[in-house]
Amino acid sequence: MGYVYSAMWFVIAIILVVRFRKENKAVWGIAGYFAFMGCWWLADQMITVDLLNGIYGWIFRGISAVMIAVFIAVYFHEKQKMNK
Repeated sequence: MGYVYSAMWFVIAIILVVRFRKENKAVWGIAGYFAFMGCWWLADQMITVDLLNGIYGWIFRGISAVMIAVFIAVYFHEKQKMNK
C-alpha cells in the first residue's frame, strides 16, 4: 500500500508543476515537498527501517509542520503583494 501513497505524492507534485506553476511561487516549494514525501514513503517501503514510526516518524512530522508553516507564510505574503 505504501507504493500507492508514494506514487500519489509524486503524481501530485507533477500536477502542481505542470498545471499550477504560474499561480504562485509557493507552488514550486509545495511540489518539492510532495516529491520529498513521495521519496520518504518509497524509502519506507524499500528498506527495513520503519520511517513512519518512532524517531523517524517524528522527524517526518517535524519537517511537515515546518514546511506547512513556511508555505502558508509565503502564500499570504504573495497574496498581499498581488492585492497592492
